[in-house]
Amino acid sequence: GTFPQLAGQHRGVMIKQLADIRAKNRDNPTMYPFALPESIGDAQALADVVAYIEKLPMNLEAGRGPWGPDTPEYAKGEQLYKDNCVKCHGETGMGDGSVITKGGHPPPTAYSGPLKDLPEGKMFHTLTYGKGAMGSHASQLNKEERWLVIQYVKYLQAGGKMPSAAATAPETTN
Repeated sequence: GTFPQLAGQHRGVMIKQLADIRAKNRDNPTMYPFALPESIGDAQALADVVAYIEKLPMNLEAGRGPWGPDTPEYAKGEQLYKDNCVKCHGETGMGDGSVITKGGHPPPTAYSGPLKDLPEGKMFHTLTYGKGAMGSHASQLNKEERWLVIQYVKYLQAGGKMPSAAATAPETTN
């Protein structure tokens, strides 16, 4: 999205980010209306806003779905997955595709294992540049298509249910 994800971030992180924007140490004109003193007020007003934002639920799918099974985005992600991923990863992401079962190749990590909590950005990086035995898919899938595949994988990871669009913020330790 256009705006950074602030909801659910730790207070110290947000204050540092907004203070850097206020001091113009970070060139982020999009955020100026939300950080500069003439827009938001003094340091206490900034701290009050941060305290409020810290309590908001995080949007885990910021700007990218999740799309329900009845949407065109879901259908496209599912088809792209079938066309590009099933042969190795299998229909449900268990690493049991035909290339693996017939070719004697080591199976990829199942989506339900350690990859279940893999951040979407890392998934995108892997699709773009490859990792281990999996080569880059940047030439087969454009940027939008890679995000659609990732959302479909998230659906598989959630056991065929739509992943939650919001989660509570992590507990702060300070």
